[in-house]
Amino acid sequence: MKNQREKRQQPEKSPEAPAKRRRWQALAKRERFAILAALAVIAVLMAVGIFLLVRLFSQPPAGQTKAPVSYTAGEDADWEAAVVYDKDGQAVLTAGELNYYYWSEYFYLVNSFEKGGTYYFDTSRPLDEQQYNENQTWQEYILNEALDTVRQTLALVNKAQEEDFTLTGDYLQSYEQELDNFDSYAVKNGFVKEDGSGDVDAYLRDSYGDGARQETFFRYLYNSFYASAYSDQLYENMEADPEQISTYFDAYADEYEASFGITRENSPQLVNLRCIYFIVQDTESDADWQDAQARAQALLDAFAQQPSDEYFASLADENTEAPGAPEGGLYTQVYPGSMETAIDQWCFADGRQAGDCEIVKDENGYALLYLSSFSDTSYWQLLARNDLIYEDYCSLLTGIVTDNGFTVDKKAIALAQPNGLSQ
Repeated sequence: MKNQREKRQQPEKSPEAPAKRRRWQALAKRERFAILAALAVIAVLMAVGIFLLVRLFSQPPAGQTKAPVSYTAGEDADWEAAVVYDKDGQAVLTAGELNYYYWSEYFYLVNSFEKGGTYYFDTSRPLDEQQYNENQTWQEYILNEALDTVRQTLALVNKAQEEDFTLTGDYLQSYEQELDNFDSYAVKNGFVKEDGSGDVDAYLRDSYGDGARQETFFRYLYNSFYASAYSDQLYENMEADPEQISTYFDAYADEYEASFGITRENSPQLVNLRCIYFIVQDTESDADWQDAQARAQALLDAFAQQPSDEYFASLADENTEAPGAPEGGLYTQVYPGSMETAIDQWCFADGRQAGDCEIVKDENGYALLYLSSFSDTSYWQLLARNDLIYEDYCSLLTGIVTDNGFTVDKKAIALAQPNGLSQ
């Protein structure tokens, strides 16, 4: 079960670290390291989505190295040296390109916990001088994480290419937008050519070290988006039949009850909810609260004269103030905990029936709620299906990575110290 058995071990120095499978939630703001945490890096890690949620390789075994090894590059570093080879012995990644993956892992760790002010390690000291555990330095730990991501990315790229997968939609749009913005990124951070255009190569070197170049970074960027889009497609195509779901739930029934308080007997049905939301712009203003409530009441009164699902949907399209609200204000397959607390409590209150309509207040405004229908799916079925799909997905990705048979020449690894880190 994913919440119990698949959770990857987190760095030992921060017991409150969030699960890495939810790492994308911690990547929204990276303002502290303005140069190192370029928007391109955010886009890469955000775009990887499900792909980066899955960490397929276990923690490097204890005792794999008896003494710390430093991979910090010297002045004679060979950035073109091959570090990763495919199963045919062909070089697929250079030392310079590995730094993109390495520093992205670093950025994740630093920025995930920046708001709390507590870091896993001392950001002012070299990572090869700080122990992650008795067998590894922080440099070695982050390097192993980066190499895992390299294997996953390149394996998915290869598989996607074999299937003639094409980057389209939001992924393609985001990738192209990043390319278009790089000149302005460089200028904004002070890397400008004589003609006034951005010096992208200088900007990247400052962010990723002397081995960084525009051509290789853009390839890294593309591969990350491409692998992400393909892995998301794989996940979306995963299926599980009712019998498999039932068997899976029974196998972990005790864990579901312990983690969620859910059994077959007490599990609520998911609901299909329509919502019209009225935002209170100034929550300190009584007048604004009264105005939002009055507007909600007016729609409730109108709906009472013509109570139908279709009419409520039309009212939602015309009146809701919720950003990104779905068509007709319809939220399908709503499960406990998926909505704001007040709305969630209303949906799953004892005695709730299809057709119920009521105004609910929360900390940001008023919601006019209409329970359109109950789903045929119970909450226990949703939990078990998601976990089963996730495990099958992990197995599929593990197979894809294993089939590629990548090998690493650690002697060729050279990790740069970006100038931006000292600023």
